[in-house]
Amino acid sequence: MLKKTNFNKSKSLCIVIALLCIPMLASAEQFTFKFDSFSVEKKQGFDILKLEKTDYRNNVGEPLLPVVYKYIILPYGKDVKKITSKAKSRVLSGKYNIPPIPDEVHSIDQMSILKENPEIYEKDELFPYANYYNLGVHRKNGVDILIVQVFPFQYNPKKKVIMHNREITLNIKFKNALQKEEEQTKSLLPYPNLSKIFDNSFLNLHALISYKSKSQKYKMAKSSLVSADNPYDYIIITNSALESEWDSLVTQKIDLGLAVNTYTTEDIYANYTGADNQDKIRNFIIDAYTVWSGTGHPLQWVLLGGDSGIVPSRKVRVAYQSGETWYTQDIDSDNYYAGLDGNWDNDGDGIYGEGDNAEDSHATGMAGEEVDWFAEVYIGRASLQNATEIDNWMTKSITYENLSIDDYLKSATLVGEYLGNNVNGGDYQNEIAVYLPQFNHTKLYNMLGTYSKDNVIDAINDGTHFISHIGHGSSAYVFDMYDSDVQSLTNTDYCMIYTQACNTGHFTSSCIAESFIEKEHGTFAFLGNTGYGFYSTFYNQGSSQYLNREFFDAIMNEDLTNIGSANADSKEDIVGIIGAVGSRRYVALGFTLFGDPNLSLHKDISDVSAEQTDNDEVVIHYVETPGTGAGNKNNYEIYERDDTTATVNILSASISGNDITLTLENDLSQGIPYNVKISNVSTIKNPTIRPIDVFGTILEMSIISPTTLTPDGNPYYIYDNFFVRDTLKIESGVVIKINSGIYFNIWDGALQADGTSENPIIFTSYSDEPQPGDWGDITFEPETQVDATYLKYCILEYGTNGIYFYKNNGITIENCQFYNMSSFGMYIDQSSPTIKRTVIAFNGGASGYGIYSYQSSPVIEHCDIYGNSNYGIKAMSSSNLTITNSIIYANTGQIYKDFLSIINITYSDIEGGYTGTGNISDDPLFVNPDSCNFNITQYSPCINSGDPSFALDADSTIADIGVFYFDLRPDVVQNLNISASNSNITLYWDEVTTNIFGDSLTVDKYRIYGSGEPYAGFVQIDSTYTNTWNGTDTSQKKFYQVRAVKE
Repeated sequence: MLKKTNFNKSKSLCIVIALLCIPMLASAEQFTFKFDSFSVEKKQGFDILKLEKTDYRNNVGEPLLPVVYKYIILPYGKDVKKITSKAKSRVLSGKYNIPPIPDEVHSIDQMSILKENPEIYEKDELFPYANYYNLGVHRKNGVDILIVQVFPFQYNPKKKVIMHNREITLNIKFKNALQKEEEQTKSLLPYPNLSKIFDNSFLNLHALISYKSKSQKYKMAKSSLVSADNPYDYIIITNSALESEWDSLVTQKIDLGLAVNTYTTEDIYANYTGADNQDKIRNFIIDAYTVWSGTGHPLQWVLLGGDSGIVPSRKVRVAYQSGETWYTQDIDSDNYYAGLDGNWDNDGDGIYGEGDNAEDSHATGMAGEEVDWFAEVYIGRASLQNATEIDNWMTKSITYENLSIDDYLKSATLVGEYLGNNVNGGDYQNEIAVYLPQFNHTKLYNMLGTYSKDNVIDAINDGTHFISHIGHGSSAYVFDMYDSDVQSLTNTDYCMIYTQACNTGHFTSSCIAESFIEKEHGTFAFLGNTGYGFYSTFYNQGSSQYLNREFFDAIMNEDLTNIGSANADSKEDIVGIIGAVGSRRYVALGFTLFGDPNLSLHKDISDVSAEQTDNDEVVIHYVETPGTGAGNKNNYEIYERDDTTATVNILSASISGNDITLTLENDLSQGIPYNVKISNVSTIKNPTIRPIDVFGTILEMSIISPTTLTPDGNPYYIYDNFFVRDTLKIESGVVIKINSGIYFNIWDGALQADGTSENPIIFTSYSDEPQPGDWGDITFEPETQVDATYLKYCILEYGTNGIYFYKNNGITIENCQFYNMSSFGMYIDQSSPTIKRTVIAFNGGASGYGIYSYQSSPVIEHCDIYGNSNYGIKAMSSSNLTITNSIIYANTGQIYKDFLSIINITYSDIEGGYTGTGNISDDPLFVNPDSCNFNITQYSPCINSGDPSFALDADSTIADIGVFYFDLRPDVVQNLNISASNSNITLYWDEVTTNIFGDSLTVDKYRIYGSGEPYAGFVQIDSTYTNTWNGTDTSQKKFYQVRAVKE
């Protein structure tokens, strides 16, 4: 998931988005950035501008100014035509001495220098030279991403003045780029997978819908090693000598539900071409990813099974500045096997991963950026050489993966060494600690006097979940521990190590990372640099710290618990400030995972839970007796899980046994996930954050196994886009509320919504004051299991399209009602559904229709299409509709078709008339359509006017036109008597013993109807099993009707 999360939290950056047309067809989008309060920090005689939720660039020598970088999704098949900007700006009073961006260092005897770039500092003009920069278009899993930098401040170094851009508006115009569609389609994942990868950190997440249904399931492979009929989520690449040694891992992953296979380098080299063996391996991964991308098992995880002698690494070229000297270095980068777009050698000089010379003259790439920063697959390397090492590592990794809750999992060890020049690693690690509130922190810092090799060894042997480290190292050591020290470890509670130290992962020779994973004890995973790690002696935002922070942010805040995806995300989150040269580029390319990329870190270490017990009440349940501070309401904070600023005030806290009841000032909003943060309670780690078990059932995940929703879970809240991948049964009486902008997708599963007339299934809005367009639609994708899918007695209201059919045939919608959709009651795209006895009314907004058919052939029987904006039915592009026994009335326009489409209508009531057998055009005389009562009255022209070949109505007469038939079983008007005394009413009549044909009949009960008019508007008010009824009526005039019923 790509989610930009900064360490600092504030509201000082506001972003406003304006769509200049509907997202799927967007020709332009507009984004407004508002930059409010800022501060100025004095440091070494310089003025450092600080603005919350911003970062700094990494271009050594240019002014150190805040920057915002944002990711924008380009609609499918679109490119950027033009970007323009407008700014509301002011010149700040006074003079400012803005420092140049310092270089970063990697050795204890180095110090960051602040040297101005004369090409900037000697000019009498504002820098940056514009209020935004276009960093170009990148691609991830087939989705194109525009990256822009926006500058709240510009600096004139000659005059020492600051231009404050308080508000910047970017207008981005798109153009068609049809040549891109084939490239995008080849690598597109199915939409459910994309929706998990892309989140609201993108300014225009709505644009992702344009990629929906564009993925292709079957694609031609380049070799017999890969087939669309046998896709795999997870592959292991190794040599033939070690092929069978990974069987335990294969079995483990299969048991966890993944499709797994092992491939040998010998087979890959024999079946794929390339400039060298690395290129052949990458071409194989590209082929596997491309061919499987549209299947149910798209390739996600790649384990490189061996060191560089078994699976060779790719050297990439990086330029960076140290002091006043520029260096170029070739470092090992497994990123090469993860980012699958392009060939990483645009200029064809045999040097890979070069930065764009046009962006920085020290970069050596002469044909643009060569690195694909956005991973299509997630890579891990098990840098091992023999069966013993492989078995040791697999035992540790599998043991950890299979763990349930264990005390040692609550422990996080933070290691901060002295880095030199008065820089303490403990300050860096304290920043990391903020991301780990639910863990018990052991801080081994030089500045605290707690760091030593022996203390680190003790922490590992005593059991720690993971270690986060900044300090010096080499290929031979880390924490001052060498291979012999690792060999002497005795722990059986295995841990993960994340280190910023230099060269710890330099796997082209023996390295300390390999020592930790290959030994019997030690770690199940190690993350470290193949080259240098970098830090700054000027401020604690070194390049390696960026990755460290983003890695734990991905796991703890973005729920990317798989360490391979978290490692990739930590790099993707900073692409906007990596640059063509420099230390950030260096560490992002060289930082490597030694371990299983699919392995998930355990986060569930619960010793306290929270539950909503009333609208304005939450109970905290402690496993152990609550400690000191548990009864203090100020030690609890309740907030929306996805918006920490949306807090709920707590009025009081009361203790009862192990429970603390929190009384809230306001009710919790329905369907929103909430967390509670607990601080200063002695018996648990502080702070502790727990989700609140709120009322109703919040659904956020895909249905991947047969599932049934029952009324017991009411109401169900669809909080995020929802995908049905197996059979979902919904019982009568279930209420489903769908969040704003969210879609209910039937992907390759089946939906069986089985309501009844008395207890329909309701799909509606989250809102207590619902409006059309509050949610998306129910989408039936091409892979929907149509033979097992149906909707019966369902009410859909306040969505966008009601139902969107896409490339499927045979789905039946029966006895349903569609009201108040903002666009279409139904959008039928290249599909052939059957729609029976269904009301489609009051839909359409400004530009929608009751039913819109595109290249489709729906069958519509016994339907009421009423009161919709524009047309009741619109048929386009060779559609062929069959409509029988239906009412199309009181729409703005009734029916429209283009010259290629055909609409066959018979035995229907069409306002204005329509050519066809048995059609009429009279008012259907509904009871009260404005209140959605579409029963017809006893004088309706639709009675007995339906197709005689259709089944008779339940009253044994010819089918009526419309959804609801008028029951002509005998009305008991003969000898119906009434007596009244004030408001007390008595009705009595002769018992009914025969039907209209004179056949004997046993009546089950009599229904009593009342109306204020003599011939219309009758509504059932009661029923009785005898031929007498007593009731109360305070109206001055009331007409009654009694009908015999045979159920």
